[in-house]
Amino acid sequence: MKKLFLPLIFACALTHTILAQNVAINATGAAPVASAMLDITSTTSGLLIPRMTGVQRTAIASPATGLKVYDTTTGTFWWYNGVIWVEMLGTGNGWTIVGNSLTADGILGSLTNFNVKFYSNGVERMRILSAGQVAVNSIATFANSTFYSAATSNNNAVDGDANGTGAAIYGQNIGTGRGVMGLSSNASGLGIFGVNTNAAGTAIYGFNNAATSTSAGFGGYFLSSQTGGAGIAANLVSNVYFSNTAVSAYVANTVVGGTGIIGACDNATGVGIQGQSSGASGTGVKGLNNGNIAGAGVFGGHSASGTGTGFTISTIRGAVKGQGTVVGSYGVGVFGTGGSSTRSGGVLGDDYNVVRGALGYFSSGSVDYGVYAFSNYNLGAIGGKMSNSNNDNTNILPNASIGIGAYGGVMGGWIKGLVYGANFSGSKYGAYVHGKTITNDVIAILNSNQGTNERTATYATTAMKVEVTDKGKNNLTQGRKVINFDTQFASLLSQNEEVIITLTPLGSSQGLYIENISTNGFTVLENNNGTSNVSFNWIAIGVKKGFEKPTISPEILANDFEEKINGNNGVMYNDMNPSKPSYSIWWDGTTVRFDTPDLNIKRESDVIFNKAEVKKMEVNLNTSLKKVSEK
Repeated sequence: MKKLFLPLIFACALTHTILAQNVAINATGAAPVASAMLDITSTTSGLLIPRMTGVQRTAIASPATGLKVYDTTTGTFWWYNGVIWVEMLGTGNGWTIVGNSLTADGILGSLTNFNVKFYSNGVERMRILSAGQVAVNSIATFANSTFYSAATSNNNAVDGDANGTGAAIYGQNIGTGRGVMGLSSNASGLGIFGVNTNAAGTAIYGFNNAATSTSAGFGGYFLSSQTGGAGIAANLVSNVYFSNTAVSAYVANTVVGGTGIIGACDNATGVGIQGQSSGASGTGVKGLNNGNIAGAGVFGGHSASGTGTGFTISTIRGAVKGQGTVVGSYGVGVFGTGGSSTRSGGVLGDDYNVVRGALGYFSSGSVDYGVYAFSNYNLGAIGGKMSNSNNDNTNILPNASIGIGAYGGVMGGWIKGLVYGANFSGSKYGAYVHGKTITNDVIAILNSNQGTNERTATYATTAMKVEVTDKGKNNLTQGRKVINFDTQFASLLSQNEEVIITLTPLGSSQGLYIENISTNGFTVLENNNGTSNVSFNWIAIGVKKGFEKPTISPEILANDFEEKINGNNGVMYNDMNPSKPSYSIWWDGTTVRFDTPDLNIKRESDVIFNKAEVKKMEVNLNTSLKKVSEK
C-alpha cells in the first residue's frame, strides 16, 4: 500500500507542473515567481543539471540554443550559443573585473591565431597581435617593433617615471639591434625627449656597462642623414645649433664661463678630445669664435699642477698639443691663420704676459711677419726694439725677456729678405757674434753729417792676415825716441810675427829710421846722428796672437757656396715654392754637406714626434671609425 502512495503523489505533482503556467518547488507551498517558469527554493539542496564528458557533450545532436550541461572532463559548465559550445568562466578559469586569487600560473589571451584586443569607453586602446607584438593606440606596429605606442596631438607616446635608483625607461639589446629607438617624422618633432626637473639630475643618460674590453661599444650612438642638422645637438640655455655637423654644442651668451664641449681623460696616455679628418681639405678639430673678445674657438688649459719630463709629445705638459702626420708633405701639428686686420696673427704664444711670440703676424704698421716677438710694453720693449732713444737704459724696467731664441743643429738659423736682410738694435750692442764673422761684401759705417740729412759711409779695411793696429804721435829728443806700446796692444801681438812700423816726420830732419822693434815697442833715431827734436806720427801693425794661421772651412771658401746657401735653389729657400730646392744642409759628424740628409742619423730621443705613439693612435682611431661606419 505504501509503495503505491508515493508514485501517486509524484504523478499528481507532475501533472500540476505540466498544466500550470509556472511551477514552484519548495517545502513551504509558496507560489512561484511570476517571471519564472520554474521556481525552486531550498536552503539545503541545489539544482543538479545533466553531467557528461566532453565527448558526450559534443555528441549531442542538434543542441538547442541555451542548452547547458556540466562537462566532467573540464570540470566546468558549458552552454550552447547556437553556433558553438561556450565554456562558462569563473574565478578558477576566467578573469574577473575585481581580480582573481590565483593558486598557479594563469593565461590571459588567445590560444588560437587571432589578435587580442583591449577596449575602454567602447574604443580599442591596445591589441596583442597574433605574432606577439604589442600595439598601443594602433592596430599595427613597425616591422621590427616588439612594443609600439602611437600618440596623437601633443601627447607622449611613452612616458617613464622613477624616483629611486631604477630607470624610468630601460632598453636592453644583447644582439646587433637597439635597446631603445625613437623616431619622429615631423620637422619639429623629437624621436627621444628627456626632461629632468631636478637641478642636479640628468635628462638622458647612456651607459655601456659591459666588461672592460676593446670592443666597439657605445654609451650613446647618434646618426643623422640630414646635412642641415646635426648628429648630436647639445645646447646650454639656447636652441641654436650648427648644421652639417656630427656634434653641435652651443652655449648661450648669458652663461658666464660656459663651455660648449669639455673632454677629459685621467689616463696617462689617454686623450680628452680627439679629432680626425680623412678628407683632402677636412679639419679634425675646428674652433670658432664669432665675436666675444675674451672667447676662444679652441682653448686648452691645465687644471692641476705638475711637471713635464721633456719636450716630446708624450713628455711635455701641453695645454694644446698638435701632431702632424708621420708620412706626407705639408703635414703640420698646429696650423693657425690670423685675420685681415692689424695686430693679428696665426699662432700667438705668451709667457705669463711678459713676452709674446707670433707666427704669421700682421703688425700695427701693416707689415706682415713670419715670426714676430715682442715684450711687455711696460718693460720699454716694443717689437724687439727698446723704446728708449737715449740708449742709456734709464727707461727700461728690470726684466729677463728675450725676443727670439733659436737653437739649431748644423745651423742656428738664417734670414733672407728680398730687399733688406735683418736689422738689429740694442742699447748695449746691436749684434754680438760668437765665432768668425764672414761676409762677401763690404763692412760699412754710416756717419751723420751736421747740416744735412745724408750720412757718409766709411768702410772697414781688410787684410790677408788677422791684424791689430796702434798709432801715436811723438817727437825726438836730441835725435832719439823710445816708443813703448800700450800694454793692452802689446798683449795682443803675436811673438811669432813681425810688427810693421810706419813713421811720418812732421818737420825738417835728416830722416828717421827704426831700430830694436819688438812686441813691446820700438826706437826711433835720426839719420847721420842728427840731434833734432822733430815731431813724427807712427803706425804699428802686428798679427794678433793666436790667429797667426786662421782657417775658413773649405766648403765656405768654395766658389759654389753662395749658390748652395743663397741661390734660387739653395738652403735659404722659400718653401711656398712648390718645387723642390736643389740643395739641403746637414752635418754628417765631420763635414757640412749640401746633399739630401740621411734621416737615419736622427736619434729617436731627438725626434719630437714619437712614431710608435702616432701609429698606435692612428690604428685605434681608424678601427673605431671603421666600426662606427659599419654600424
